[in-house]
Order: sequence, then C-alpha cells, then structure tokens
Amino acid sequence: MSSIKRIIQCSACIFITVAFLGCATAPAPQPKRAYHPKLPPGITTIEAAIEDLATLLKTPIIYIEYGETDYKVHAQDEEAKARLKERISYLSYESVIIDDEKVSIKARSIPVYRDRIDIPIYPLFYEDLLESNIVVDHDAIKLPSRVKLNFWRYEQAANVERIADDLFFIQQALKKQQHERLTLFESKAAQYRALKVKPSISEEQRRYVVQANAFNQQKNYARAIELFNKAIEVDPVSYPGAYFNMALLNGQLGKFNKAIFTMKQYLQLVPDAPDARSARDKIYEWEAMVTQ
Repeated sequence: MSSIKRIIQCSACIFITVAFLGCATAPAPQPKRAYHPKLPPGITTIEAAIEDLATLLKTPIIYIEYGETDYKVHAQDEEAKARLKERISYLSYESVIIDDEKVSIKARSIPVYRDRIDIPIYPLFYEDLLESNIVVDHDAIKLPSRVKLNFWRYEQAANVERIADDLFFIQQALKKQQHERLTLFESKAAQYRALKVKPSISEEQRRYVVQANAFNQQKNYARAIELFNKAIEVDPVSYPGAYFNMALLNGQLGKFNKAIFTMKQYLQLVPDAPDARSARDKIYEWEAMVTQ
C-alpha cells in the first residue's frame, strides 16, 4: 500500500472518530421554555398598560391563528371563504389565508381601544382575559377562545413578553376589581337576607325573566343573559334565581369566570337555598376550567 493511500485512510479514520465524538459530546439543543407573564415594570394602571399595548402593536406584522371557532370555514365552501376575505379586506388587513382548520391573517397594526384589542374578526375584550391563563410559547401568545398571536419577525418577537406582561397586568387588575364588586354586593345581600318579608318580583322584572327563559329554550344563551341582566337592573336582589340562571348560561358559553362570579352572587343572596350545594359544586367545576 502506498504511503499516500495510508495517509488518506488514516485521515478518514481520524475525521470519522472526531465527528462521532463531537456528536456524542455536543450538548443537545434545549427547547425554549414557555414564558410566564409578570407585572411589567413602570405600569401602575390599566390605562398605562393599554397605552403601552397600543405602542407595541402599532407596527409589527402579526400572524393570527384561529382554531376551531365559530368562524371556521371549510376549504370546499368557496362562497363562504370569499365573503370572509371580503369582510377582512374591508377591515384593511394585509392578507388572508383560509384552510380547513384555521383563518390566518397578517396585519401591519392591531387597533387598541379602552375596552378591547380589535384582532381581526375576534375582538379581544379585556374581560375575556379572565377566562384563561395567558401563555407565551416561543414567540406566540395564546389567548382565550383559541386565538394565538405569532410574532414571526425576529426584531418584533422581542416585544412578545412585554405584550404578554401588559395583558397580564390588565388581567390581574380586573380580578381585583371583580373581588371588590363581590365585597360591595355582600352588603346588599346581607340586607336582603335580614328581611323577614322578601321583596316580590315586579311585573317589569317578570317580563324580562319570561323572555330570558324563552331565549334559553331556543339555546340563544347570549340573549338570555342579556335579558336576565335587565331583570337585575330593575332590582338587584328581588329575584336571586336570575344570578343562578346567568351562571349556568355563562358556563354553557365557556365563560367560566363570569359563571363563577355570578354564582357567588347567588350564594351571597341565598346561602341556604335548596340548590346551594350544587351551586358550590358548579363553582369548583368552573374553577378547574379557568385554570387549565
């Protein structure tokens, strides 16, 4: 065997050995962990958080995914796809992709208002944040109703954690406000419980309750809740059953936080009601849904 051939063979053996050892000893790439939002520094009010969101969402291009929602459009339904694209184009968004599973939209800016963020098709009302945890997975923020914001440009992805922190601040502030509302309602409930003769339902309230029950039978739960709310506006304590019914209806709509809040109001009014045990059990059930 010639010396040149031996040199080539030795070099090949050395290369293979080094490559093998390098593969064996090189650390495996670690997957990026999910980021858990925290209270953002310098933000002390909901208004400040909203203003910060408006600044952060003014220029980025965001890829918005919709899972299996009410807006799901099947690929073969060309007429429905055309209507949806026309609607979204009217809202001045950049492009629309529709397939069997999702509607994806690229937008150069996302409008931010005092009560909501106008994500295409799905407006994110800040109260919706109470319905689930805010999760940051890589460069995406997962929001309620299976909406996900993907920051698909590297220079924009740096803001994803700050945006999640602003949303988290709003979420925590709303939770505090909700607790304060329950505390205030307790005083009204205590006065109601102390009455030997409970107030009767007025004819106006009865009309709203009958109408709400009719829409409930038609499975128009949102309209039924609206009418039960009107009954409560007439008198917030004379018909405790409105709170119980609204809680169940919100649960049907997947608005578990609102369901919990309203059921707690019901129990404040009538803690010894025959269905109090089942009402408390529903709260436990919905709490698990909110935190999953």
